[in-house]
Amino acid sequence: MTADAGWEEWQPGPYKKFAPKAQLVAEYWLMRTYEPTTKRVLALLRTLILNTLGEYRHPDAAIAERVNGWLSRIEGGMQRVVGDLLSAFWAGFAVAEPIWETEAQEWWVKRVDLLHPLTFFNRNASRPEDAEGIQLDPKTGRVEKVRQFSSKPGGGSAELKIEEVLYWPMFAELREEVLGQSLLAAARRGWFSKTKIENFWNTFAEKAAMPTPVFVVAPGTVKDPATGQDVSIGKLLVDTYAKVTPGMALSIPYVEGLEPKMLTLVPSDGASTTFERLTEYWKNELFNSMFTPRIVLEEPEHASRAQTGTVLDLYYMVIEGLRQEAGKVIVDQLVGPLLEHNVGKGGGVQAPALQEGEWGWKPLQTSDMTNLAQVFETVERGKTEGMMAGLPFVPADERKRRETFPALYAPADQAPEAFGEAAAPSKEQATAKAQAARYG
Repeated sequence: MTADAGWEEWQPGPYKKFAPKAQLVAEYWLMRTYEPTTKRVLALLRTLILNTLGEYRHPDAAIAERVNGWLSRIEGGMQRVVGDLLSAFWAGFAVAEPIWETEAQEWWVKRVDLLHPLTFFNRNASRPEDAEGIQLDPKTGRVEKVRQFSSKPGGGSAELKIEEVLYWPMFAELREEVLGQSLLAAARRGWFSKTKIENFWNTFAEKAAMPTPVFVVAPGTVKDPATGQDVSIGKLLVDTYAKVTPGMALSIPYVEGLEPKMLTLVPSDGASTTFERLTEYWKNELFNSMFTPRIVLEEPEHASRAQTGTVLDLYYMVIEGLRQEAGKVIVDQLVGPLLEHNVGKGGGVQAPALQEGEWGWKPLQTSDMTNLAQVFETVERGKTEGMMAGLPFVPADERKRRETFPALYAPADQAPEAFGEAAAPSKEQATAKAQAARYG
């Protein structure tokens, strides 16, 4: 699809006023579903967390075993439950309803149904205070209930007590942030701008990337072979050219004094270069806004091996924070009720208060970071061999490579192991050494 307007008709940005929460969550859903960069980042976070899910831990091994047994009976297992809760990454919050079952005097959860975030906004509200289904109770100052709305006029609503659901307002710093903070909030600006640029580029490519023919013809008319009517030479050429397909030829009857000529208007390459720079800039901003180093998902030349280790350490710290917040929701709102219904809270003289335990995540695989660093080294080693074989290179880039991988780019007499078993450098190695001295 192409845009039907020029730059002057685009809005400059999404921050002229505060957008309604319903609009924001709808935009986050679009970003999560259709924007490639945000979709990849969310998928990566989801995969890293679910792959290290772990299990419930408690000082009493018998209680831990019982709880993990109950959790394993949930349809889809905890993999499904946590995966649904991670929708808070894009929506900012997650609400899920446990469906309870009882059997042999034991309570357990049959399944956990995620309630779609967009159903907590009333599209047909006549008053602003009725537009959102998750709000602070004015008496208690906390969320006491959640309300879902039908999108159909007069469709009604459904209400659940907060104790009846799993409720996770992610990154909620203020008490009023009952809808949490979406991981995509800071990415909204980049998504908005990148989408507008791509839409406008479609229009530009349609109108300007293909050469525009300009016919210079003498005045006069000729007989149109298709209709037999006299038409202007210019009209005949334009109409005929519009029908031309590869392999066809174009000719017109000769007219006295006619010197036909066709020019093609081709835009300069500056337009495509500008488009690439703009889209790359906003892609970088999307990665930055979601706390994800671009080198995790993009080409290795975006960072050196040393930089990779540093940024991945920081990235794992971010993931650890997300895991701990999700684990707290699971223990407090899912494991807690299971223990209360089946074991009891305790707290009396004869029954001490039952400890809540914790969610034990599997350790993040630092070997992944090592493997990624090895990929960078392999790529650089290949570049080194290419340079020594006389392939073209950029001096500034070579300086960066030698600083990052000194063992690979050291002169042969200082690090012979970098050049294999040869005691003396070959002609190519000598050339590389001379180039290193020249540009060092």
